[in-house]
Amino acid sequence: MKNTIIILAHLLTIIAVSCKSDGTGSTSFGSSGEYNPAPPEEDSLLYDPAIFLIPTPEGVYVPEGLRKMSVKEMYRYGRAGNDVSKLPLTDHLGNPYPIDSFFNSQKKLFMQMYADDSGRVAKTVVFEMTDDLLQKMRDSK
Repeated sequence: MKNTIIILAHLLTIIAVSCKSDGTGSTSFGSSGEYNPAPPEEDSLLYDPAIFLIPTPEGVYVPEGLRKMSVKEMYRYGRAGNDVSKLPLTDHLGNPYPIDSFFNSQKKLFMQMYADDSGRVAKTVVFEMTDDLLQKMRDSK
């Protein structure tokens, strides 16, 4: 659980540090820290979605026909009050993975969400965060 919180805190730090103003003083986070979505035309100016994609480690299961969600999308999903414990989890091989195992793991784990054509989260893949993957995340800032 502690490692999971550390990973989530790291991802949120990357997002917070990477958020840029559009030149008008408007950002995606208000002064109180609450998320304030920008209009779609501004949103594309604030973020480069490629920066917020976590690289999939070699050999990790990737569901067919689904779109990999960016860190920004996953963050918004969680902030919207959605219950991640209800998501269909799979391990790095594509086998069902219990949510309790994710939250109680002693390893540093990452939960990658995948969306269907309608944008609904259809599947998640849990895999171990390696030092190499953490470095790639740091370098993407």
